[in-house]
Amino acid sequence: MSARPTTMMRALAACVHGNVPALVKGGPGVGKTAKLEAVGNSWGHHVETISAGSREAVDFMGLPMEKDDEVVYSTLSWAKRLAAATKGLLVVDEITTAQSTFKAFLRILQERYVGEFHLPDSVAIVAICNPPEIAVDGVDLPAPVANRFIHLDWHLDRVEWLDNVGTGFADVPTAAVSTYLTAGANADRARAVNLVTGFLRFRPDLLDAMPTDPDAQSGAWPSPRSWTNAIDALTWVPTDDDDARDMILIGAVGKPATVQLLTWLAMSDLHDPVAVLANPNIVGWTTERPDRLFALLGAIITLAALEGDATTWRQALRVTVACARAGRPDVAMPAARTLANSPHGRDGVPADFKDAFSDLFIRTGQVVSQAVAA
Repeated sequence: MSARPTTMMRALAACVHGNVPALVKGGPGVGKTAKLEAVGNSWGHHVETISAGSREAVDFMGLPMEKDDEVVYSTLSWAKRLAAATKGLLVVDEITTAQSTFKAFLRILQERYVGEFHLPDSVAIVAICNPPEIAVDGVDLPAPVANRFIHLDWHLDRVEWLDNVGTGFADVPTAAVSTYLTAGANADRARAVNLVTGFLRFRPDLLDAMPTDPDAQSGAWPSPRSWTNAIDALTWVPTDDDDARDMILIGAVGKPATVQLLTWLAMSDLHDPVAVLANPNIVGWTTERPDRLFALLGAIITLAALEGDATTWRQALRVTVACARAGRPDVAMPAARTLANSPHGRDGVPADFKDAFSDLFIRTGQVVSQAVAA
């Protein structure tokens, strides 16, 4: 039976499967590159490794060339191979030694443009570095580069090394990803959205909080982009894997914001949006804090949109009606408006929904579909 990966490897797997750029930082000689190439292959990815410190900007942009009376960038061979694979993994090594190419990285890391060539969503990106103070000509990452990553500190699996060094690490047992990650389903994403948006409604000041200290700017800190990255990775983390969840949050938005989130979470006891869809009555709509209700309803909308079917849409409508009937129509109205204006709303909404919200929509001047006003 394959051993369960370390917390760091589970967090990294969630980043790769969530298509979030990850930065793995650790000292030299601890096997970062070899390990990441090996696990990438075990996950079924075609792996391309590029040493950023020995490359120029054109190695990430392509060379300008004339084609059909236009100047375009040539498509790089490694980008073509990644795009052609069913699943690809780009490993960018020694990124803290690549000061001259940082600008070329910006669009690759999240927008996925290599020059004018667009890498498909099937390609994940992981960067590796030594701490800049011990790297060869190492520098701190500029804030725009750092904020595109989830930052993970490398943890050497000593038992794995001791067990396999004698065989040259041939046939190292690897646990199936399905044993330690979720399926990344719509319900998993709704739960991640519920967690992050619930906290940010409670602490809106932490939605965008770039530190003033330049050293801190080269690490993880809160921004709309880094919170989104956290949601994308957390979608793949099981609800009982607190260690991987916490590592991803710290790597995305930093330790201070994560401590605040975990403190809030310990007091919040968030509702599962899937369970609420099935039975809205499990929520204490009358007494629940508004921030928690807004987050829950946001997760309900997310789930309804991702599922896209009429059954889930009707269940989501029923949730908003339950909230309104409990005396909180003002809290439910934004979600109700979104649901009413969805494609399913064009065919009409149930009578109880109209009864709960029509007057409020009219009094507040909200724009909704004709189905609601009829």
